[in-house]
Amino acid sequence: MFGLVVRFTLKDGGADGFDRLVQETIQQIQADEPGTLIYTVHAVEDEPNVRIFYELYRDRTAFEEGHESRAHGGLIWE
Repeated sequence: MFGLVVRFTLKDGGADGFDRLVQETIQQIQADEPGTLIYTVHAVEDEPNVRIFYELYRDRTAFEEGHESRAHGGLIWE
């Protein structure tokens, strides 16, 4: 298994758009990336501009070839 925990600090006013993009991306990941075991994001209480991602993949290859190489991977990281 290969996992990541990623913290995003968003610009003021950016949370709604970011959250919409994440929901669309999660649907794509669930449909197209069978090597992704868990991909979820949480808001942080009392920190409205912070999001924490928890990602778990079958292995490093599932992450690199199944997730990072997809177009939506770039959408999240821009």
